[in-house]
Amino acid sequence: MISKIARHIITKKLKVPDHKYEELSRELLAYSAQFSSVWNKHQRAILKRIRTLTDLSISLGSGTVEKPGWILIDIPLRGPENYLRWDCRRRLPFRDSSAARILIEHYFEHLDPDTEVPRVLSECRRILQPGGFLRIIVPDAERFLRAYVSGRAEDWSALGFKLDALPPDLPTPMTVVNHVFHQRGEHKAAYDYDTLRHVLQTQGFTHISRKKFGESDDPGMTIDRPNHAPYSLYVECRKPA
Repeated sequence: MISKIARHIITKKLKVPDHKYEELSRELLAYSAQFSSVWNKHQRAILKRIRTLTDLSISLGSGTVEKPGWILIDIPLRGPENYLRWDCRRRLPFRDSSAARILIEHYFEHLDPDTEVPRVLSECRRILQPGGFLRIIVPDAERFLRAYVSGRAEDWSALGFKLDALPPDLPTPMTVVNHVFHQRGEHKAAYDYDTLRHVLQTQGFTHISRKKFGESDDPGMTIDRPNHAPYSLYVECRKPA
């Protein structure tokens, strides 16, 4: 009820656009996540425990769906037992070289490429053990652009869209492309393989390769969400040994 009243006042009375309100709400939620490690007893216990562990499997900004054996990091208010509320854009609460693998699934495109991406990747390098794996999954912008240019129904179908029955809020192919690139301000950048490879190389990662859904050089990494499979780009790399 309080959130509905706040939304009405801010968007209707103060004339703040809906997308700006959503952006503000996300930032406030991210900010509040940092305080949960102070006032939330459960979160404090998780922090204390993970700071003593090694060979961690960490999922950054990838939601709160249970992943057995993994530590989930995100900003929603609630999650499973192994979930830690934390703003992934800040310094991560792990020791140097304490992670065996890190998964970033459909969160990387939400990061500002000039300021947030270098900081997050630097933190990933810090906490990964030598030879540790980083797997990044994003919307495959190249495939969407190729489908737009070709105009072929089969290309769109492979991405999970039917040209003759597009969603009501994405009524044309260009609105779908805009959704991939912007998603009403939530997406900060679009990636193809060459661009993501360049970003990872710049940040010092090696063994960069394109993968498929469920395919990995690390057997412990194959926990990709099936719903993202039709339209995703899968890229894997390693911290230098």
